[in-house]
Amino acid sequence: MQNQTDIGLFIALGSVVMFLLVVVIILFVVVYQRKMLEKESRIKEIEQEKQIQLFKATVEAEEQLKEKIANNLHDSVNPMLSLLKMNLSMHKRNLEKNKFNPDSFKEDAELIDQAVEGIRSSCRELIPSFLIEFGIIKALDDYIRNLNKNEHIEAVFENRQPGNTDVCLSKQDQLSAYRICMEVLNNLFKHAGYTNLHILVENRPEGFRVEFSHNGKGISNEEIDAITDSSKGQGLKSLKVRVLLLNADLNYIKGTGRPGIHFSVPASRSELIN
Repeated sequence: MQNQTDIGLFIALGSVVMFLLVVVIILFVVVYQRKMLEKESRIKEIEQEKQIQLFKATVEAEEQLKEKIANNLHDSVNPMLSLLKMNLSMHKRNLEKNKFNPDSFKEDAELIDQAVEGIRSSCRELIPSFLIEFGIIKALDDYIRNLNKNEHIEAVFENRQPGNTDVCLSKQDQLSAYRICMEVLNNLFKHAGYTNLHILVENRPEGFRVEFSHNGKGISNEEIDAITDSSKGQGLKSLKVRVLLLNADLNYIKGTGRPGIHFSVPASRSELIN
C-alpha cells in the first residue's frame, strides 16, 4: 500500500514538474516572440528613419542645385545684363547727339556672348542639352570628350551597341540615370585619384548598363555603405535614393584587379525614345 502511495506521489510530482516545464517553455516562447517582434519593429523604425533621411537628402540636394543655379544667374548673368542695359541707354543718348560709335558695340557683343554662355551653363545644370536632343549615351560621350581636355587624364568611352539608337529608358529615367552617372564620375574624379578611365555603355531591350573602370583607388560596397551612413553630406545619400527610386543596381568593385563601378537600370515600361 505504501508503495502504491509513493508511486502516486511520484506520478503527481512528475505531472506538476511537467506542467511547470510546459508553462516555462510557453512563457519562454512568448517572451522570445515578443522580443523578436520588438526587434523587428525597431529594425523597421530604423529602416524608415533611414528612408526618411535619404529622401530628405534628395530634397536638400535638389534645393542646393536650385540655389546654385540662382546664384549663378544672380552673380554672373544679372550684372552683365544690367551693364548691357546701361550701355544701350548710353548708345541711345550718343545717337541722339550724333556721337554714336559703331566700335563700341564690340564690347557689348562680348557681354552678350558671356551672358548667353552663363544661361547655357545654368541650363546644363538642370538638363543637359545633349540629353534632351540625343539621349543619355550621347550626353555621356560628350562628357568624356570634355574630360579628355584635362591633360592629366585619359578617358575612353565605349558604346557596346553603337548601331542601337532606341534607348530602353524613358526620358525621365534617362535624366535620373544621367544624374547618377554624373555623381559617380564626380566622386571618382575627387577621390579615386585615377589617370585612366574607361566607360562602357551597353543598351539592350531588357536594360541599360554602364561600367566605370579606372586605375585609381577602389572601394567596396561595404565601405561605401559605411561612408554613406556616417557622412554628414548629402551627395552619397542623394545618390542612394536615386538608385532606389530607379530600381537600379550600383555595385562597387574593389578586388585585386582593376577597380570600378557597375551601374544597371531595368528598361522603362513607358515608350522608348531616341
